[in-house]
Amino acid sequence: MVPVAGFRRYVKTLSTLADDLWFAGVTFKATEQLTLVVADYYDKKRDGTDQNDNLLVLRANYALGKIVDLYATYGHASAENGGFAGVIRANDTLPVSADQNGVSLGLRVRYGYPPTSVQ
Repeated sequence: MVPVAGFRRYVKTLSTLADDLWFAGVTFKATEQLTLVVADYYDKKRDGTDQNDNLLVLRANYALGKIVDLYATYGHASAENGGFAGVIRANDTLPVSADQNGVSLGLRVRYGYPPTSVQ
């Protein structure tokens, strides 16, 4: 099990607008091939709207070999106080809802990275 946590403060230049991003997650190595990840990101807005965002992410990676794996990811985004949050697609410019779910499935080939421990 590998935990990770962090904090990032963003302040817009020449403005009073800011936000604080808190994140935490855990990676579990369930088997030699299967890795599970749980992560949460909470974005506290500092613009007077209190439209804070939250994103929960669940991911499973299954190693097929040293550089190839399958993955499945689920994300749930939510916003508070009338804000919009989303699991955004590549061509979207803005979220359109206070709650959104997203799922992705794929095959990943990693070039230039150290191989996984799978033989």
